[in-house]
Amino acid sequence: MTTKAKALDRLIDAIAGEDVPMNSQTVAGRLDTLADTLAGDDVSFTAQDIAGRIDELAGMIEDGTIVVGGGFSFKPFNDGHTHFLVEAYGPNDEINMQCGKSGDGELSIDWGDGTITAMTSSTSAARHKYTDFAGLHNITVISDGSAKLAVRQLAQYDSMKNYRYVAVEFSSDVIIYSNCLASEYLLADCIFDDSIESIPDSAFKSCYDLANCNLPASCGSIATSAFQSCYKHVLSDKDLTVLSKVATIGDSAFYGAAALAHAIDLSGVNTIGQSAFYSCALLESVVIGEHVTSIGNNAFASIPALREVTVKATTPPTITDYTFNNDSTLGAIYVPAASVDAYKAASGWSTHAGKIQAIPA
Repeated sequence: MTTKAKALDRLIDAIAGEDVPMNSQTVAGRLDTLADTLAGDDVSFTAQDIAGRIDELAGMIEDGTIVVGGGFSFKPFNDGHTHFLVEAYGPNDEINMQCGKSGDGELSIDWGDGTITAMTSSTSAARHKYTDFAGLHNITVISDGSAKLAVRQLAQYDSMKNYRYVAVEFSSDVIIYSNCLASEYLLADCIFDDSIESIPDSAFKSCYDLANCNLPASCGSIATSAFQSCYKHVLSDKDLTVLSKVATIGDSAFYGAAALAHAIDLSGVNTIGQSAFYSCALLESVVIGEHVTSIGNNAFASIPALREVTVKATTPPTITDYTFNNDSTLGAIYVPAASVDAYKAASGWSTHAGKIQAIPA
């Protein structure tokens, strides 16, 4: 990366990243430093490149996409199209999206720089080089309504890649597959519309910076490792309501999601996979509904903050001795009054017999 590219990259990171809050004086200082850098001998960027990048940043600050003093804030388009906000680090950086067309209609990708690529194959990748200037680009899916973009893998397992996904907005014009954004470490925001019915395997696994990702209202299942190691992922009140209606939570679905929530209601759940909420450090209480039949090994293990679990099923669901592998800090397991003895005698549950008691009236 050239000196100028690094300077431009530092500028956007300072405004959109961790160096917050910033006042006007701080921003002015950053721009001054940038100006000094650009005055040097490194001429890899043309004046047009630099002007374009600064103009783009100014526009995003003005329209609220980037909030000075408040960190990065993605402003949803809410226009029925899927959008990918991508940052390229330098001229000629190539975006490589593993995706294809599903359906017989017309489908294209607008790369945000005047270039549009028609999607004609179900398996081909979509590639594009930005030659104007490095910076943030809005990539938009354009569908006639009868074709969808099949999103298989957006993030590339390549430490040398010169771009990153900053935010994604999924609409009804896409189908998302397993691993679609796995290991996209710097992804901060993802927005689903309500047409998405499930979160696939490892969709956001190891997206370490993913803080905001809503659960679509129609979501019925969250698959294996969907949000594993999403350390900053926080569920809003609306998301918690959606979670209370989800029927299937896969193995390691929220493994290591340390900031997830203080309390969760899983009233609609049928099965909870092994390690589903392992090491969700903030969890203090869990409610599990009457239809649950199995809770996997280590599903609620390594959660020192967990104080109480309520299970509404009259028949003890299948668990292991290690489903709640933090018994020393767990204060109580509440179950239906008529089922207390059955729980105390059941395999796995008997390990916690001294903490099993009737749900308070």
